[in-house]
Amino acid sequence: METFTKVEIASIQLQRALVLFCAKDYISALTLAGAAEEILGKIVEAKGEANALTEDVCYIETRLRGKADSMTSKQIASFLNQPRNQLKHFGDVSASLVSLNPSADAESLIERATLNYLRACGKWPDFDDAYERYNNARNEQN
Repeated sequence: METFTKVEIASIQLQRALVLFCAKDYISALTLAGAAEEILGKIVEAKGEANALTEDVCYIETRLRGKADSMTSKQIASFLNQPRNQLKHFGDVSASLVSLNPSADAESLIERATLNYLRACGKWPDFDDAYERYNNARNEQN
């Protein structure tokens, strides 16, 4: 039996998500990046800091402030986490279809996981080659 820290687990998941994104396996990349983002986000929260999701929610709240159809913080967070949660939870048993933008949703979760890693560890992840390939893959899409 091996022992891992939560950061090591999230790091492995994030690095693999980058590889899968480059292979255009966006569903798997989204799932692993989402798992890493959640683990690292909780570590950041435990340090008393705002994680990437919280910052995104605050930014959107600020942009929507005063609008007639404003959403609550919880609704915004739910909306932002919807792609990850649709793949992670069974949810509505009668719904057999899931609506996603796999590439963009995977990219969003990879970015949030990366920011959470930086905040949790105080440094960037140590897999520059994977990020270089990831950035090249993103640029090829645009």
